[in-house]
Amino acid sequence: MKLNQNFVLKEYDGERVLIYQDEKSVDFSKFIALNSLGYFIYNLLKENKSEEEILSSILDNYQIDQETASKDLQEFLKKLKKEKILIE
Repeated sequence: MKLNQNFVLKEYDGERVLIYQDEKSVDFSKFIALNSLGYFIYNLLKENKSEEEILSSILDNYQIDQETASKDLQEFLKKLKKEKILIE
């Protein structure tokens, strides 16, 4: 899994968002807001962590059961892929 480098992390009024930005322009119609877990996962993806490593980190850092953590992770990764933020 690789992150699309055209999406950059920005913070506005305490909210973290990924916004599409290339050499020529910024496209505010292509963005995704990150909650604390999404931000946590995004940072692990930036470190090239595997899905298994990310799941393990979630379980170590959040009070959540494995089934819920796995489901949440899969849904988030699916959304990132759909928006072309995450490239396989």
